[in-house]
Amino acid sequence: MATINDLNISITKMPLHEVEALVKRLREARRITKKTRVVVRRSTSAPTTKKDPLAGIDKSELLKLLEESLNG
Repeated sequence: MATINDLNISITKMPLHEVEALVKRLREARRITKKTRVVVRRSTSAPTTKKDPLAGIDKSELLKLLEESLNG
């Protein structure tokens, strides 16, 4: 059976540097570590530009289409 003599040394009888170390150890044990959140960012792609549907047509063909659309 444990007796009072089996207990640790009293804080009042410890040297100052041991008391400071004990207090730091106790405080660190009480701390709750924060869980780091992993932030996933979506990659932003370059904005897509709309292609001109008439870009590949010759000027003569473009004029024909314009005349046809005006004449209806």
